[in-house]
Amino acid sequence: ERKPSEPILKRHKDIACSLQFFFEDISLKIIRNIFIENYSNNICVSGGCFFNSVLNGKIINKLNFSKVFLHSNCGDAGGSIGAALYVYYKKNNKLKKKKYSNNYLGSYYNNNEVEKSITENKKLLVNFIFFKIESFNKINYLVSRALNEGKIVGWFQGRSEWGPRALGNRSILADPSIKNIKNIINKKIKLREPFRPFACSILEKKAYKYFYINNKSVHTDLSNMNFVFPAKKITSRKFPAIVHGDGSSRIQTVNYKKNKKFFN
Repeated sequence: ERKPSEPILKRHKDIACSLQFFFEDISLKIIRNIFIENYSNNICVSGGCFFNSVLNGKIINKLNFSKVFLHSNCGDAGGSIGAALYVYYKKNNKLKKKKYSNNYLGSYYNNNEVEKSITENKKLLVNFIFFKIESFNKINYLVSRALNEGKIVGWFQGRSEWGPRALGNRSILADPSIKNIKNIINKKIKLREPFRPFACSILEKKAYKYFYINNKSVHTDLSNMNFVFPAKKITSRKFPAIVHGDGSSRIQTVNYKKNKKFFN
């Protein structure tokens, strides 16, 4: 067993690679059998194993399902949503067609609470400048300009994400066209292993331009950042910071309906 402080050697990488390979092989066999036995083009998967976004991308690209449903918090904690919906539907039979599609069910802080927190902690916040902007269009302009200048932005708005992925409400944003931006973020903010990649957020309508995604997945919600797909050459050329060593990327699609502020 490797201790957290010890270096990551080739042996450790080989073990991780082999484990991933056999995990995918066994999982895909089980899911392929489900398809054969049930004669359905739709599948819903859950459990902590399905936070493995490399596997999830292969379920879409290698198997024959037309619709794949994966909850944004597909681990044990997500079961609470299932329990709540089950009771809700039992009591309201007419509402069975109502769908769950909200990735943002966490805590929310209004402007007054944020200002109060800043005021109470001003003595600790030395080297910081604070100013309030009423116009969200101006905020978008300032953030976009900062990203274009190679700066890193802490993006905090709306309700926090339900699940472990940062989906545009509690996110660290940076320009993926800067090749070494991953190392800069890891060094300054994340303080994590250098091999761990960052995911990309992309407008839903542009996803097929930059990634190889099975066309059937047009019926699959890719907004929860739980899928990895092969990146096209144009992506590696224009946005190297989001392309992994094996030429793939973990993606989050963004649309106006699901997250208006992040979309803008």
